Amino acid sequence: MAEINANIDAFSMRIVPKEGDNWDSVQSDLFFDQGEIVMELNGLMFVGAGLITDPETGVQERIELNVD
Repeated sequence: MAEINANIDAFSMRIVPKEGDNWDSVQSDLFFDQGEIVMELNGLMFVGAGLITDPETGVQERIELNVD
């Protein structure tokens, strides 16, 4: 991360339903578009966590990411 002069370490991200672990709440649509099969999914979000490390001091801080 050049803006804050830090490194991202051990970052992992998942795609999960917005409503907890209720995969039945995810809405999907399957259709054909110009000869290709397209699947749209709604009701999902990105969830991630990791560490950022200051390269000068070695200090680490945990970061979390939740994006609809």
